[in-house]
Amino acid sequence: MFNLVENDDDFEIKINGDLTIYNAIETHTYFSELECQQNKKYTLNCEDINNIDTSGLQLLVAFKNKVISNQALFELKNIESEVLSKINLLNLKSELFITE
Repeated sequence: MFNLVENDDDFEIKINGDLTIYNAIETHTYFSELECQQNKKYTLNCEDINNIDTSGLQLLVAFKNKVISNQALFELKNIESEVLSKINLLNLKSELFITE
């Protein structure tokens, strides 16, 4: 479900599949066990998210908060229209640092 690629000071995590209540424990465990390093950038690549619900969005916000609290940078990229519409519906664009 997750593919981590490390390049110098950047980490890209590609999410594949659904980000829903049905895999919330797996997602929470993955994000919790990931060590966030100061001054690094953590990018979540969302292009292969098939479905997302409020629990999935909550996990994205929690991971963003973890990254920021460790004085690192956070970014979402390749956000599909279905995912973006749910982010907009819940008014989370600014919370997730989405500027588009």
